[in-house]
Amino acid sequence: MKQSEVPVPQYPWPTLTSPFAESDFPEEKEWYDSEYTFLSKETREKYKGHILAKCSAWMVPALSDRKSLLMVSRYLNYHTVFDDYFELCPVDKAKAYRDHLVEIVLGKQPNPDDIGLFHQAAKSMSEVRDTGMPAFWFERMAQEFYDYTTYGLIEETPYKLAGGKIFPPLQHVLSLREYAIGMGPYFCMIEPAFRISVPVDIFRHPMIQNIRRNIYRAFGLQNDLVSLERELSRGIEVINAILVLRHYNKISLEESCAEVLRMHDAYVAEVVAIEANLPEFGIHNDVAHQYIFHMKQMLSGLGNWYQKSGTIRYIPSGYPEPEYGK
Repeated sequence: MKQSEVPVPQYPWPTLTSPFAESDFPEEKEWYDSEYTFLSKETREKYKGHILAKCSAWMVPALSDRKSLLMVSRYLNYHTVFDDYFELCPVDKAKAYRDHLVEIVLGKQPNPDDIGLFHQAAKSMSEVRDTGMPAFWFERMAQEFYDYTTYGLIEETPYKLAGGKIFPPLQHVLSLREYAIGMGPYFCMIEPAFRISVPVDIFRHPMIQNIRRNIYRAFGLQNDLVSLERELSRGIEVINAILVLRHYNKISLEESCAEVLRMHDAYVAEVVAIEANLPEFGIHNDVAHQYIFHMKQMLSGLGNWYQKSGTIRYIPSGYPEPEYGK
């Protein structure tokens, strides 16, 4: 199935256009050449073609400060490389790398012999500290990264190591994608980017958490649609709701895509319905609504980046194969 035949999700809210949507970011290329030298040159060149700094521009389109955008981009770059590099890492070692990165988020300096990814993480957190984020923000980021790794990346590992021979059930795929898509920690970057902080009690409010969860799942299904051609070309991919539906329901790819789009749209509709019925949050009401606004912009903005930016990340030849252990 060609990617041009895959349905493209649409969103019921307006999406802003970033002033940096067409900008070049030489800083990003310098990061790869100075800090990501543990990767092969071929892989580093592929990442340059992914234009992840532009991805941040599309996902936080309300951000007009270039320095803040680069702070968000540095995070997205090291998180993406972490996800790709450790894709086939044995679980015990992945847990150790997870715990080390969590320590860095909480203020520990990387070891001198750490790969550059951990040094980039330390620089990212230093930039966030310069914005004045409170201590609870770093605890939040640490927990979100822990959850992404534990319930996403690590739980995917047995399926990936099986080489495409074992399909998870749909409900497990949806749970995996909720965490493995990595939006929990990336949502944290909204706060330093826009110099807001969501109080703990509001962040934990069930309706805010339900909005986040529905957006996570919409992100996962959006990604499953846009990456379908690449994953079909790999021949070993099973962590994709489209492929799981085809496998278990014995239906065509076209029918699976239509069902995934329907599920995606249901999650988006739930976000809109919950937001329309939120309680008042007193003096923090504006902050709560700003936070939701930017999460929604991230979802629709990423969809625009997929379709309009020219990234090579989702074409078969543009994806870097996992290099950990090689």
